[in-house]
Amino acid sequence: PAHAKIERFGSRASDLVALIDSYHSDFVGGCWDFGHGNLNYGELQTFGIRKMGKRLKALHFADNLGARDDHLPPFVGMINWEKIMQTLAEVDYDGCLVLETVQNVRLPDHLKESSMRFLGDVCAHLDSLFENAKKELKERSHINRTTPKIVGMLSAIMRCSTPKMEVWILKS
Repeated sequence: PAHAKIERFGSRASDLVALIDSYHSDFVGGCWDFGHGNLNYGELQTFGIRKMGKRLKALHFADNLGARDDHLPPFVGMINWEKIMQTLAEVDYDGCLVLETVQNVRLPDHLKESSMRFLGDVCAHLDSLFENAKKELKERSHINRTTPKIVGMLSAIMRCSTPKMEVWILKS
């Protein structure tokens, strides 16, 4: 999207890209906060993530309900985490991440341990989504790399006027 809901410098991915690129260094990068991205872009935050691409060096994982920065655990708010993890795989993200929640702030002490286990399970599920998305991309990439060979073989078969021909359709 051309414009974010909040209009100030740094609220748009294009601002961050311009700032990061002005340093002409691979050591300068940006942090994407998914809660802020949801407030600013909603479902369209994946466009900002793609625009940032390899400039992304850190991520803040938090969810919200779209009205304020609630710092909820992922999957508790309205962010589409499957789509987010696919997008991170597409940009080949390999930086660090921070789980930025307020899960334990008001919990009684005896509940904090189970809450931390829950957050660990959430992180493991996010990791699983990310790994599956990377695997799927790799498989699609392999299919895309082999497609020209198959097309070339098909055209060679057609030139030979072979009476029997098999046609393979690869979907990505």
